[in-house]
Amino acid sequence: MSMTTKEKAFLSIFCLLAWSGVFLQLYLSIATSLENDKTLIHGVIMYTGYFTVLTNIFIDVLVTLRVTGVSTNNSVRGCATTAILLVGIVYHFVLKDIWEPTGAQWLADVMLHYVTPILSLIYWIAYPPANKVSITELFKWLLYPLAYLLYVLIRGEIVNLYPYPFIDLMVLEGAQVFVNSLGISLSFIVIGTAVTLLANWRRNS
Repeated sequence: MSMTTKEKAFLSIFCLLAWSGVFLQLYLSIATSLENDKTLIHGVIMYTGYFTVLTNIFIDVLVTLRVTGVSTNNSVRGCATTAILLVGIVYHFVLKDIWEPTGAQWLADVMLHYVTPILSLIYWIAYPPANKVSITELFKWLLYPLAYLLYVLIRGEIVNLYPYPFIDLMVLEGAQVFVNSLGISLSFIVIGTAVTLLANWRRNS
């Protein structure tokens, strides 16, 4: 589907802001590792452990493809939109108060946890998928956070570091991590349902 001038202008700004947050966080992760006598590779490994980072990259790739004229799958876009909204909501209500970033790290946090999720929601509402989004797509979308959970738990066993306190097996019992993971998965389903209904409402409005 061809883009209007307004959509392309919006996506161009979206693309610039979103990638800026991703690359700023990459720089900060590497800089922190080097300051602590670790390697550049260590910084990259730490960087790629976060659902926030991976989901921002997920969104950024889709936006970049779209702004360059490449068609993107509506279901994949719905999954990415749901995941980035989960990022923003979990950060704001669960993680925001457990640390106080300053300077460039504060800016990166705002970009990754607020700017990109908000722009993603605006884009989903302003330019919804042309075709109806089936609620059954949610089961496909759920594979993304579940795959991340499997990845990060295996990774945690190897590097002895878990990126989020609610899945930290070095602190929490396995049963508690399971309950927390189930809560996050249910949150993803609720958000995904809202995203689906919102898209179909916008198509019919």
